[in-house]
Amino acid sequence: MLALICMICVTAGLITIAMTPISITSRLFPQGSSSTDTYFSKATSISLSEEGELNDHRTWMSAVPDETYLTEINLPGTHDSSARLGGDSYMCQSLSLIDQLILGVRFLDIRLDAHKGVLRCQHGSVYQQIDFSDVLNRVSKFLLHNPAETVVVKIQQEHSTLSAQAFGALVSTALTQADNIFNSSGPVSAQNKPTLGQLRGQILIMPRSFDLEINTIPYEALIAQDDFKADLSVKSTAITTFYNAISKSSISTPSIINTTDTISIVPSTRRRRRDTATDAAAAAARMNSAKAMNLRWFINYFSLHNNVQTPRSAAYTLNPLIAHLLSNVTSALVVDPDASLHSTRSVQQKGFGVIMMDFIGPESARLIIDSNFR
Repeated sequence: MLALICMICVTAGLITIAMTPISITSRLFPQGSSSTDTYFSKATSISLSEEGELNDHRTWMSAVPDETYLTEINLPGTHDSSARLGGDSYMCQSLSLIDQLILGVRFLDIRLDAHKGVLRCQHGSVYQQIDFSDVLNRVSKFLLHNPAETVVVKIQQEHSTLSAQAFGALVSTALTQADNIFNSSGPVSAQNKPTLGQLRGQILIMPRSFDLEINTIPYEALIAQDDFKADLSVKSTAITTFYNAISKSSISTPSIINTTDTISIVPSTRRRRRDTATDAAAAAARMNSAKAMNLRWFINYFSLHNNVQTPRSAAYTLNPLIAHLLSNVTSALVVDPDASLHSTRSVQQKGFGVIMMDFIGPESARLIIDSNFR
């Protein structure tokens, strides 16, 4: 019943959204229809011929000033970004990685199985017919053609059971094949956070539950809502509560575990095998080091999968919540549409972080992107 109420609120919220007609934001990202389908992607590719620039957000970060910290930018993200095969229980996206990037997604969630020394994209037991080398090649090619952008690629082990050290070694070897992997000049901290200017044209690799020999941001440094097995009503409440807590600055502890009393948080060190004492000690050290970064970077998962809901059916109900959360976001800036975006748009300094979705649709991506510009 609560899920139905949320859907009604979302639809009502859409009717009342008022975008400034002559702003550059509304020119680039015009208001879509009120159909749920605009938040939920059923198509397997972006139809640029029909929608034109409505769905083409490949250069949106060019409007963000160089000095903006990555942690201050609201990023559209996809959960299990490469999971397009295996039926309803395994599919989490309909669009290819390139189409997701064109849509504006800048945070990819890549799950890798170490199969005979090859890192393959995996969801559960299903090989997704794409390898990690393909992911790097496609993201690198996208950035080559769109050098003002950056893409975060979160990596974690899926299905295989290598030690964190062995898995990290495989990933490190694979990364040597790409020449645009971000490596900070020093350890990342609250005093040394990467700016967009430093990241443009590069891939920020975010390891989860393993270490890399580069200065980057581990997933454990993020504050997350990831209640992925809840029912729809509990999940919608978790999404909204987490967002409201960020907006009110009521989350103070940069830890994935026990972030708030009202949200169930999944520890980032969860695995499908029994940790050895060495692995457990390394995981504890990794978590403590990540907490010490104090980055206050948030990630809010809209994804859900349980005995009743598949990722697809859950996304159809949950994705429109983004309109309900961001219904008051407007752009009052009036500018010359031919002027340089760099000098005519400003970014809010307090963001809500990354929004992770299954089957992300064009209106979901547009609203998240648009929330950066006021």
